[in-house]
Amino acid sequence: MFRFVQPSALSLLHMNIDTAYLYTPLVLFLFGFLLIFTIAVAGSYPSLVLSSFNPIAVLSGNLSRRRGGSLVRKVLMVGQFTISIALIGCSLIMHQQIDYFRHKDTGLTRDQVVSIPFSSQLAPHFTAFRREVAAQTGVLKTAFAVEPLYGPWSAYFVSGVDKGHAIPLTYISTSTDFIDLMGIQWKYAPHQALETYIPNKSIILNQEAVKKFHITGNPVDQTLNLGNNDTDKVTIIGVMKDFSFKSLQYPMDGLGITIDNIHSQNMPVPGYLYVKLQKGAPVHETLDHIRSIYSKYDPTTPFAFRFMDDIFNDLYASEDRLAAMLSVFTGLTIIIACLGLLGLAAYSITQRTKEISIRKVLGAGMQQLLVLLSREFLYLILLSMVLACPLGWYAMHQWLNDFENRITLRPWAFLLAGGLAGLLALFTVSTQAIKAIRANPTDSLRKE
Repeated sequence: MFRFVQPSALSLLHMNIDTAYLYTPLVLFLFGFLLIFTIAVAGSYPSLVLSSFNPIAVLSGNLSRRRGGSLVRKVLMVGQFTISIALIGCSLIMHQQIDYFRHKDTGLTRDQVVSIPFSSQLAPHFTAFRREVAAQTGVLKTAFAVEPLYGPWSAYFVSGVDKGHAIPLTYISTSTDFIDLMGIQWKYAPHQALETYIPNKSIILNQEAVKKFHITGNPVDQTLNLGNNDTDKVTIIGVMKDFSFKSLQYPMDGLGITIDNIHSQNMPVPGYLYVKLQKGAPVHETLDHIRSIYSKYDPTTPFAFRFMDDIFNDLYASEDRLAAMLSVFTGLTIIIACLGLLGLAAYSITQRTKEISIRKVLGAGMQQLLVLLSREFLYLILLSMVLACPLGWYAMHQWLNDFENRITLRPWAFLLAGGLAGLLALFTVSTQAIKAIRANPTDSLRKE
């Protein structure tokens, strides 16, 4: 069985696990012990119940329902539906949080932007490569960077801000048109065109970096020391509005952008070409043309590209896997709970067959009988809902605390989960109740 479900499970988790350890003597012994223990526990309850019956009562046909057994069944059913409702509510909240990540304004324009990594073999020809790419039909803008936008990044250690400590500053080296291509907004715009500034002596900060270094007033034209020497001083030429360059799970951090002049000089340093495609342009055709240009300058390295939206979505891959796993477990739990409810409903209705027949003879309609038979189970579902809401609320409150940017936790998810569980329970009970109601009363009363 494991061999059949293994590929699907590992694909769901995006994991590649060597399962050879499952066939070691210790693991096989543990599996065997677990199997025997489960069989023993599952068989112990009916054995204890049957052994407690009075033989005379059994043979005389006067065996009454055991109250203790009925209570145990109800407790188990409440436990199953409590877990089901809590899991449904947690799953809804997880998907809502992930959807919040997907659609939150991050201060960037990722739409129709393609990231193309290039190797040190292509770098000496980068200017010609970029010029040919920019000339392609369907290409709106191009820019380049040494480090990828969503990491890994490089860092400076800014001195002179905190006595005795150098504060790290994440930075990205880019071309002058990178900020415009990504749609980054200015808080304090440069006084002149970026192309006029000296690359190694200037830096652009975001708002968080300005706060981090306690810079007061207009930061433009103020200086920072990116090392321990005066020669490491750079001039702040502009301040960007904050934008998310890492997962929204984490708080906003300081960022610096330096103007790169390595690739403009065709030096053998790898990096990334960012291409903004025109809306409505034939994407596959445009990328095929870029591929052919890339292969002309670097025939040995495979051409690769990724849309910025896909790179951004990958930041939440672990949350996606967790939500997918929870959805699977939620589905299994609901199925098990409904099967348990089906058995309990069938047993309970069987015990009340003669009562149903008498009520039908006295004129009770189907609707009245359905309410009578379903009411007890709906009370149990309501109890499950009351128990599940605080459990699920606490679990999601703890989970959301790990995110700097998070949704507001509201009770609607658990109310919806309880309503869904109630509908499933009502449908499950109704299938058995309708079957008993439609039976001929004379058949059951004749046996009395």
